[in-house]
Amino acid sequence: MTKKDVDTERQELADRLRQIREGAGYTQERFAELMELSLSAYKKIESAENQMTLDGLRRLGKKLAISADYLLYGKNADLDDTWRMIQNCTEANKLFIMLRLFTYFAKIKDQAFSEKKNFLQYDDRILKVMNLLDNNEEE
Repeated sequence: MTKKDVDTERQELADRLRQIREGAGYTQERFAELMELSLSAYKKIESAENQMTLDGLRRLGKKLAISADYLLYGKNADLDDTWRMIQNCTEANKLFIMLRLFTYFAKIKDQAFSEKKNFLQYDDRILKVMNLLDNNEEE
């Protein structure tokens, strides 16, 4: 592997790391704390000046459920495998996934549902769905 290839891979990893950090809504300072690094050390990784350590990959995996394969190679688990896992989980877990996705998209869309009235309307609907699920599990 040439130096150019190594530099390209290092930059791709740095770009993915920055996208993960920004997507999660973290500042560089907060992300460095999560990674248990100094801010300057983290900035050097995100700028591709330094590489991420194996311990850093482990920390991300544990704290943010980030796949090392994704960080290193830009590959996520196959979508079909993910869908099969969702289909085979409990209804309560499906609901949890749905609520997490809802929260994620509401946050990402720059407070698209920012009015308190809208949040309350969605909260009522979510509670009704959860009650229906609870009642079905009891029967």
